[in-house]
Amino acid sequence: NTKQDHPIFIFRWLDHFLTTYFTHWFQSVKVIAEDWHGDISDDRRQPYFYGLHPHGALCMGLAVLYSSMDYIFPFQEKVRFCFAPILFWSPIFRIFCHFVGYPGSAFKSDMITLMERNIERKNERAKRNDASQPRKHEFESLALLPGGFEEASIVKIPTLETVPSSKSDDAAAQTQIPPCTERLFLKRRAGFLRLALKFGYTVRPVFIFGESFLYHNVQGGWQTRLLMNQYSIPALFPWGWKYFPLLPRPNIDMLIVIGAPVDFTHIVPLNTEPDKDQLRQCHELYVSQLSKLYDNYKERAYGPELGKVIKLEVW
Repeated sequence: NTKQDHPIFIFRWLDHFLTTYFTHWFQSVKVIAEDWHGDISDDRRQPYFYGLHPHGALCMGLAVLYSSMDYIFPFQEKVRFCFAPILFWSPIFRIFCHFVGYPGSAFKSDMITLMERNIERKNERAKRNDASQPRKHEFESLALLPGGFEEASIVKIPTLETVPSSKSDDAAAQTQIPPCTERLFLKRRAGFLRLALKFGYTVRPVFIFGESFLYHNVQGGWQTRLLMNQYSIPALFPWGWKYFPLLPRPNIDMLIVIGAPVDFTHIVPLNTEPDKDQLRQCHELYVSQLSKLYDNYKERAYGPELGKVIKLEVW
């Protein structure tokens, strides 16, 4: 059974609660989907690969998308969200996810299995010369947080704090603004692009504005923390709402922008595994388009004061 028609009342209630009330925790939640680059009626034929950024401390943006998938992706009836294996294989988390959405493992071999399943279905259609509209859930798109635990570890709340300028005797009159940034861990994250291109997925970057503001996180000790992340050990120390720190700060506006598809065809044809140089070019193009998406919407998300100075910092 899908989450919409599950016979157990508690899971129907849980699905209704999450899709109806979860987003009300935040000050506001808005979703924008940029140009689909094609006829919407053909979207069910084309599997997409959504790269979600940033990870944040506890992935609240992903939770919003995951619990409200049928409303946010109306033309993509099945989007499978790939979680860290340590979470996906934990029994309680997995049972919960199965009844409120479509979970998957972010382990490489598991993602390849999911992608190969789509290829097999496409090939079966081709053999039958079937040009009809694919049935519901026949093809599925994938969503992933490429930054992983590393991106969670380095998250910090961007601030507009000012410090006295050393170039003037009148410190009160002249101030300088230290770097105000949102961090992504993406420089060494290209494997998801290799898989998406090899198996014929159209890649769309997604930026979750507001995610970095939901939790405070202790800074520093990066070498040790990033080493822990390599062994799938979370290394963050988040605290959110002052009355219950595990919950996110509620006074945050969230804007989720689903970017336009990235066109890699001038670098490597779809359904082709890129070589090392092609993958480097594809990764640079992806980061460039994600950065442009960020610059285009940051003032709308954060207002003119913060939006004019905040920048994307890619680790």
